[in-house]
Order: sequence, then structure tokens, then C-alpha cells
Amino acid sequence: MKILLASDINSAHTQKWAIALAKQGIEVGVFSFRAPIYNWFSENNIAVFCINNSFNHSEKLGSKILYLKQLPFLKKCIKKFKPDVLHAHYASSYGLLGVLTSFHPLFVSFWGTDVFEFPKKSVVNKLVFSKILQKADVLFSTSNFMATEAQHYTEKTINVIPFGIDTTLFKKLEELNNNSNQLIIGTIKSLEEIYGIKYLINAFKLLKDKYPEIPLKLMLVGDGSQSAMLKKLVVNLGIESDVDFVGRVKHEETILYHNKIDIFVNVSLFESFGVSVLEASACEKPVIATKVGGLTEVVGDGVTGMLIPPKSIEEITQALEKLVLDKPLREQMGKAGRERTNKFFSLDNNTKLMISYYKSVSKDK
Repeated sequence: MKILLASDINSAHTQKWAIALAKQGIEVGVFSFRAPIYNWFSENNIAVFCINNSFNHSEKLGSKILYLKQLPFLKKCIKKFKPDVLHAHYASSYGLLGVLTSFHPLFVSFWGTDVFEFPKKSVVNKLVFSKILQKADVLFSTSNFMATEAQHYTEKTINVIPFGIDTTLFKKLEELNNNSNQLIIGTIKSLEEIYGIKYLINAFKLLKDKYPEIPLKLMLVGDGSQSAMLKKLVVNLGIESDVDFVGRVKHEETILYHNKIDIFVNVSLFESFGVSVLEASACEKPVIATKVGGLTEVVGDGVTGMLIPPKSIEEITQALEKLVLDKPLREQMGKAGRERTNKFFSLDNNTKLMISYYKSVSKDK
């Protein structure tokens, strides 16, 4: 069976799906607006189709004119690769282009802003989004929360298959776990306003002041437009020696940081799913997350972690305090998180489920 993914080749999610499908014996091709930053595909025999430099990183993908320029090339790719299914990831860009090829069967997967933002920007956008959903043969969402939102634009069934976690990679690594006397609180998110990092920093400051005898460390893995502002905040609070700004790391390196962190925190103001939370759980780390969007589906409140209201420094501090002072609870929640991730969010299981959908519409079953 041959599957052509139309998706961002430099996205960790695209790479994970493509490799997982290839390991299941699927012949995979990836069409992307951008050229790959590095070669992750050759060893997995994945075919890549992109026009070098046709999209540079300064161009805005919101311009549909740029998409239309790619249409003839995508049609050539389809003719050459001869896929059984064209699977577009991200409805308002690759999904739109997929519809314009008139190729069927066409699968479309929602990723987040394509559902929650794009159709709300204008009446035209809403009509375009509805038309994409109408023309697609099968629709997918990574969370029930996002599926419910997308259901406002279509009467079709929206199948929920989460971004799976490779629990053979994301696991507890004893040799990398924090064995120092420091207790590390951390997050792996971009330093953008929507991820609420400033609330975490302020909560950490309150915790440090209340328990000066406990060697607490805050680890922030990621980069973004708020980096300078957050570093200034840390200096103003007088905790610069206790906060580690790691910067952006490759996705495969996040495994190392998940194992260094003792308590994982995601205090997003909005989140369509919560991959980093599941990766932390797979590494047996307790999680504190905000009660927003898809995060409520990936955290078992009181079981694998704690759910708190967004933008509440006080609630973050209280949740951190509870876990900082109770090591057995941290370990209990970490183990429960691993079990829950294996049961509901395994990449292997989710890949097999996706393949069953491919087979249901493919002539070559």
C-alpha cells in the first residue's frame, strides 16, 4: 500500500507518523511546501517531494496564492508516486491543496489552529474550511475537544486518533534521571504568550521564597518571541541562578530533558492536544497542566497529575507545593502516567488504527 502524506516535512509529528507507517510496511511519500532541514527519511525508504526554496522561512503560509503555485507540482507527485490514499495534515493549507487536486480517496487531519482560528477569521475562510471538509473522504482529529469544534462545520464523522507516543523511546532512563539533591521543575514548550510561561516563573518564585531550604530548579526547554522578556522577569525576581533557559532542542533530545525533570508543567492558556504532556507521562513524570482544551484528555486528574485553572499563579504554586513535598505521590503519578500512555496513546496502536482506515478505502487491501 502507498500513502502520500501532504504535510510539513520538518514537523516532528509528520516525521513520527511517516516513520511509524514505514515500519508497518507501508510505502510512504511526503509532499511538503518546504525542503527538509535534515535527512531523517532515507534510512526509512520514505520518498520526499518538495520544490527547493519554493517556500523560504520568511514567507507566510497564510497566502493561498503560494499554495496554488504548488498545485501543479503536487499533481505531478501524485502521478509519479501513484498513492492509494492522499493524506493531508493541516486542513487549511495541505487540506486545501489536496482538495484542489481532485484526488480521491483524500484524508484530512486537523492539527489545531486550522480548526480553532482559520475558519473564524472571515466568512470566506469559513466557506473554504467547510468546503475542504465536504470534499474530504475521511476526517481525523487528535482530540475529542478539537473534533467537537470541527463538527460545527460538517455533519461527517470525525475520527479521533491522537498523536501517538513511541513509548519504546519515551521511557524512564535511570542513568539520565535527576540523581542530584536538586528538585527540577520543568517544561518543554515554546516561549510564547499562549503557553503561560510567565505564570510558571512567578509561581516558582513564590515556592522558592516559601521553601528556601529545598534546592529547587526551574528548567525551561524551548525558545520563542518571549525569551528576552522572560529572562528579564527572572532577573527582576532575583531567581536567575535557579532558572535554566535551555533553548530549543531537537525532538529526539527532549527524551533526555524529560528524564532530568522531576515535575513536568504545562500551563498553556490553550492547547488542542498535549503531546509534551504525554511524553512526560511516558517517562514516568507527574504532570501539572491547565484545564483547557485537549489537555483534559491527556491528564488523569489526581491520577497521572493535576489539572488547574489557567493564568492562576496561586493554583500553580499550590500544585507544585503538593508534589514537591510528596515524593511517593510523584512516583505514583509517574507510574500511572506511563500505564495510561501505553493504554490509550501508544504510537504503535494508533498507527495500526490509521492503517485500518487506509485499508478500508484502498483498492489494494
